[in-house]
Amino acid sequence: MKELLDNPESIVDIPTDKWGMKGTRKTQTLFHKDGLWVKDISYNEYKERDGMTTVYKSNGETVLIWYSKGIKKNVEVYNRNGNIKKEIPYRNSIKCGIEKRYDQRGRLRLEIPYENGLKQGIERRYDEDGNLVLKTRYDNDEKDLDYEESFCPYEDNSII
Repeated sequence: MKELLDNPESIVDIPTDKWGMKGTRKTQTLFHKDGLWVKDISYNEYKERDGMTTVYKSNGETVLIWYSKGIKKNVEVYNRNGNIKKEIPYRNSIKCGIEKRYDQRGRLRLEIPYENGLKQGIERRYDEDGNLVLKTRYDNDEKDLDYEESFCPYEDNSII
């Protein structure tokens, strides 16, 4: 798939009109000449991205990007098995909120707080059983070297 995206002349643009609740919505669907679907983009009547954009990556991942009137609102990344890999919230097209990352089985492994596109607050890491194992503080994208807290999920602080 990477070869497809690196070779723009192999991409075919097939614009379509769809009727939505508020008028005409345009969908731009990009295909490789061999018929592989690469990207599907929704636009509103003002030619702003609006709704869901779907991107199929060469590594088998699927990326879903939600827009409202041209402003990015949320991104979800799914692995080739269909399990969630990342959830990234946006405000005014800038990372803002808690980014969540998951392992191959879809279990939450990491929460990263963002404010205005920068890491801000307490990052939390979890083990495969969902137990909190590490907290790290960030201030304006800088790791606070004086603050890091580890947790052992076992009562006697040992690994069985």
